[in-house]
This record gives sequence, structure tokens and C-alpha cells, in this order.
Amino acid sequence: MKRLSLFVLLMGLAACGDDASKSKTSNNVANNTTNNSTTNNTTTNNTPNNLSSDDISKALWGMLCESTFECPSPDLLIIIGRYPSVEACKSAEVPAFLAFPDFERELARGYTVYDSAKAATCLEAWRGSICEGSFANPPAECDGVFVGTQQDGEACISETECADGRTCEIATDACEGICVNNCGDFNCLDTEFCSATGCVEKGALAASCESFEECQRGLYCIDSICSTGGTTPERGECAFNGECSGDLICISSKCQAFDPPAAGEACTLGEFSTYCEAGSVCTDLVLGTDEFDGTCGPAKAAGEACRVFYECASGLTCDAPDFMTPGVCTPLRAIGEACTNQFDCASGACESDVCAVPMVCE
Repeated sequence: MKRLSLFVLLMGLAACGDDASKSKTSNNVANNTTNNSTTNNTTTNNTPNNLSSDDISKALWGMLCESTFECPSPDLLIIIGRYPSVEACKSAEVPAFLAFPDFERELARGYTVYDSAKAATCLEAWRGSICEGSFANPPAECDGVFVGTQQDGEACISETECADGRTCEIATDACEGICVNNCGDFNCLDTEFCSATGCVEKGALAASCESFEECQRGLYCIDSICSTGGTTPERGECAFNGECSGDLICISSKCQAFDPPAAGEACTLGEFSTYCEAGSVCTDLVLGTDEFDGTCGPAKAAGEACRVFYECASGLTCDAPDFMTPGVCTPLRAIGEACTNQFDCASGACESDVCAVPMVCE
């Protein structure tokens, strides 16, 4: 059955990477997360049957904010760490990449059965284990949020409309496709992965594998075997966290320690970057011997000097033409203006180096 992970195609942000459990976690995270979800989250303030796409967007954004400040990964710190506090992050406008404009349209077509009560349960379970799992692999409670009914060859606008074991093939720039007998990336149960023959059970310890998705939660595919952990030493080459020994994680294809410095402490950006604690960014960058040296501090305001977009406060980007040439923080760019990535644009879409209007099907 379809899982809420369909919503987490999020940005190759795949937020916590392939193993969030190797990120730094505070001792009181479980209590903090549970308490926050009780008092602040959108889910508990809505009747389950009324859980809308906006509710889900806000809940997912809130979880990203909480995760960044409780058990951050490098990717999360780059995008969300520039908010001064978790409260400021959660109260900010939900980014364009977390909007689901086709949600109500899909339900209106009648090919998807959406269980809002399960969605609420899923979000609560997900939030309660935010520092134990991964945004790319939600908990089992998210199974069955969507049930598609379309069969092979029948029309679809997303995978949620297709029956189990099928995905929706849509041509580039098209709004509608057909369901095909291929399980896709997000169409299997929590305990399964998608293979050439359909959804199959994930491998246990010592089972053969080709990728980490094929192994049970907590195991990694190392040398084609589902294993408990890797042996690659610090600064050794890696493709994912599980290849690294001990508490090292894979950052920029190198096994590295991840212990972000606090505000006021030294930081670096380069092959072996050190990421600042959430609430500050590595800024005032000066080119050193092999990388840029800086200091952890507040994100820059409009008009202040910068080299990269994540030095600037939320709602701003950096107009530097390249990493070697300083620029200043400026408002997000409008449709038609030049961009290098989606985070430069107010629309959240950068196509052919120009800010664009995201395609929305009618």
C-alpha cells in the first residue's frame, strides 16, 4: 500500500540521509519531540478526517525544523540551520518545495482512497521517532495512507492513483500518464524494497544485497552483504553513512566526524566542512590553504557580505557569481531572473538557470 513517504520526495534533501541514527542526538529528544507534537503540531489541532495537504505540509515542515535542532544532518543544517531557533523555523512560511498543489485534485478524481486518520497516526509516529529513523524511510504506521485503484494501462496523475505494485509513468512536461506494473521507489511496505520483480522483503543480517534499501532498518549493504556497520576510517572514501566506522558519517563522499561547532567557534567550508550548530551558519568566509575558514554566527541580513546562499537569512539568497567572488545577501529572485538552484527563487523552481513558475496541472 502507498505510504506517506510519497510526500517526502522532498528535495533530494532526503533529510536525514540513509541513517539518521548516526547523527548527534540530545538525551531529551524523545521527550521534547513528544511534548512539541502535543502542543504545537497541526495534526492534533485538526479532526483526522479533515487533515488537508496544507496540514501535512505544515506538519512535515515542523518535523524538519525539530530534526534540525535536535538531531541534525549536514543537509538539514545547510538549508534550515540558518533559522535562529526551532520556534522561528516552525513559524516561518512553509517552503514551496513542500507544497502539494495536486493533492485535492487527485482525491477529486476518485482513483485514490486517502485515509486521513492513518495520515494523522503516521505523522505522530514519525514525529515521535524523528531522531531514530529517516525522512527517506518513514515508520510502518505510514503504510496504507493511500490506496490506489488504477490498474495497468489506466490513466494516472501520480503514483497514489495506481494499485499496489504499480507506478505512474508520466512523460516530461505532461500532466497525465498511465499505471505500469513497476513498484516504484515509494510503493512498498516499510519492510519491503522495490525490485525488478516487485516489492520483496528486505534482507536480514548477512543477506545478499546491491544497495542499502535492500537491507532491514539498521543494516547497511557493504560489499554486497547486509551488515551492521562499516569499517572505513576517518577521511576515507564513502557513498553513504553505513560505510563509515563508529560514529563517523559520510559528508561530501568522505567519512568524517560530525560535531557541529557552536556560535562564535571556528568553522570551515570545503572538502572537509564543519557545519555550525542549528541557529548559526559558517560565515565571514576567508580562503585558507585548502578550504574557506569562517566563524559560526547569525545568518546575514539583506545587504551584508556573503559567498553562498546559506550564509543569508531565510527569504534571502547570495548574489555572488561564484564561490570565489563575494557578493551580498539579496531577496529571493522573481520569475525570469537568473538562478543556480531552487533556493535562489521565491517560486522554489530554477529551470535552465532561470527562476520559473512550477508546473501545476489543471
